[in-house]
Amino acid sequence: MDRSEKEKWIDKLLVFMNDEVENHGLGVNAVTFNFSENIEFDEHFHLFKEKHNISFEEFSQIMNICVSRKYVRFSAIGGDKYDWLQLTELGQGRAISSLNQDKSGFENSGNTYIRKLTSHGATQIGNNNIMNIENMLLNLVEQIEKSDASEEEKKEAKSKLKAFLEHPLVNTIIGVAAGAALSKVGL
Repeated sequence: MDRSEKEKWIDKLLVFMNDEVENHGLGVNAVTFNFSENIEFDEHFHLFKEKHNISFEEFSQIMNICVSRKYVRFSAIGGDKYDWLQLTELGQGRAISSLNQDKSGFENSGNTYIRKLTSHGATQIGNNNIMNIENMLLNLVEQIEKSDASEEEKKEAKSKLKAFLEHPLVNTIIGVAAGAALSKVGL
């Protein structure tokens, strides 16, 4: 299995786990998985294998990568090798990102407008504009700097903004805009 194929399998596994979490209507910390090969119980490996034809050996490679990248973690010690596993927020973020990436490929809203556009400054056309996010964050930092707060309070506010933008789930949702915004605002 080559590297790109492994990445596709990682996405399939994380989407499977995220679907289970969402089906239960609980958070990632409340749902545990049993991916052991033992068939005595209603094992998640067998449910996953029904949807995606994969050997346990190949599955083990993929799960080991997921654990090492902290997409999946062990919630308890004991049982079989892949028992008592949980999806992490980082893993859930990648699953959601994978789903959104698949959907955005050729999605068409049915609305097409052709107009003349004249711009004398930075302009970006489309939805979910990175430029809009960057401008909003730049404005926010500027407003923090202009405020009457103490330097310590300003530093704390910018630190919390930076932590927010660096959170894996936020980073997954706004993607490139987070990194670009961090560098532009000097955080």
